Amino acid sequence: MQASIEAISAALADAGPGSALAISDYGAHHTRDTGIALTFHHLEAALRGLGLPLTLVRSAEHMQNWVRLLPRAIETGVLPSLHHPVTKLFPTISAADLGEIAAQLLTTGTKDGLRIFHAEGPERYSTANVASALATLTGREIVARALPRAQWLPALAQGGLSTSYAQLVADMYDAHNAGRIDVEAAIGNVRRGDTGLHQALAAMLGHHP
Repeated sequence: MQASIEAISAALADAGPGSALAISDYGAHHTRDTGIALTFHHLEAALRGLGLPLTLVRSAEHMQNWVRLLPRAIETGVLPSLHHPVTKLFPTISAADLGEIAAQLLTTGTKDGLRIFHAEGPERYSTANVASALATLTGREIVARALPRAQWLPALAQGGLSTSYAQLVADMYDAHNAGRIDVEAAIGNVRRGDTGLHQALAAMLGHHP
């Protein structure tokens, strides 16, 4: 990831565009203890160092991340979650909405300085909300269940993540559950997408209006 950041920075320095926009992550303002989100802190720092007019769009968790768990939830009736508790509301956004927000900001880019925005959906949801929406869409009883902390690393490794990457993801969810992965208080610029959770899940399941 550090090599990718260096390559992106070098390419921008060489090209010298009039301005740049980067999609970052909620929690990128923290300097430690945020796991994988810390990568975006380093990305932002590298891009700021270029001296280009810069727009940073910090994205909430993508609704589409749930697609990996949908088949299991439909089969077993249980939707496992690293969000604790399962009733905790957290920011999330449809990836398509994030793309539109980024495009709008890119085409109205600043000619000097730095702009920071946060992007999330029309409202916040919990894992319990995801399970409820999925149950409605499939006609099956589906409940949300918090995966015990001790099972996180084995479950992530079983999903194909390396040991080091699994640890970074676990660290991020620890920060998430502590309320640290959110809008930076001093910034507060939030752009909201229009796609709700039910609509996003329906699209993942191939349901059409």
